[in-house]
Amino acid sequence: SITRDGAAIATLTRPVEPLADPDTDRLTERLRAIPDRLAALEKRGYDPLAQGRFVGGWQFADSAGAAARPLPGSFRGLEPIEPGPLDKPVEGPGGRPALGIGTTALVVPLPAGDPQGKAPFSVAAWVKTKPGAFMGRLFDIDGAFSLGLIQGRLRLTGPSNWVFDNWSAAMLASWTHLALVFDGKQLHTYRNGIPMSSVPVGDRKLRIAGTMRLGGDDAYGDAECAVGGLFFYASALDAEAIEDLYLWQKFGPRAP
Repeated sequence: SITRDGAAIATLTRPVEPLADPDTDRLTERLRAIPDRLAALEKRGYDPLAQGRFVGGWQFADSAGAAARPLPGSFRGLEPIEPGPLDKPVEGPGGRPALGIGTTALVVPLPAGDPQGKAPFSVAAWVKTKPGAFMGRLFDIDGAFSLGLIQGRLRLTGPSNWVFDNWSAAMLASWTHLALVFDGKQLHTYRNGIPMSSVPVGDRKLRIAGTMRLGGDDAYGDAECAVGGLFFYASALDAEAIEDLYLWQKFGPRAP
């Protein structure tokens, strides 16, 4: 019997056949392994700021009006992120502080990157929008590398508005860990530690440098974006490293 609030809503009267679905089997095995994986990370003293040539990131405050300070070990040129008048602290994943961004984008200066646009990098962030968001910006780096919502689709674009990939905006209606990894030839995307796509970049130049804008209303924007941890690495993290980062921030101790 299947019950809800103490009342039976359905009764199965015949044996249930196992679901022969490899994707479901892999997900089930992944969930089953999480406690052991976290225990192993803790035992070896896992530190997300000591992975893959960490360049910088920010720790968001849990008090209104407080600036987000660069995390320990960040590039010395990184500055605190000053919240706007309509920004407000919210509870992020794992109980960590996060920031709900108002109608004005947060502007973040970044250190100089590879001028050739071929140096590997990784970006990981916790993001969330309101359910059913239709238009809005999540982040934009000098108009050359951006992630935003266009007509209910989450769209990742590169130079000259070249579209890398797009997905349903519904996947951001709850706190979601997004990671973008560039290995010099392909751009890899991950959601909650799981690979989503890998796209050849060709001769296009990708680099994390200049000015980054987070959230805020662009044309007809209504995303109501919130951002949690934000991490930059000067290397291409592999799939295992991305999943470690997700698991630690989602289920581990309340630390960066």
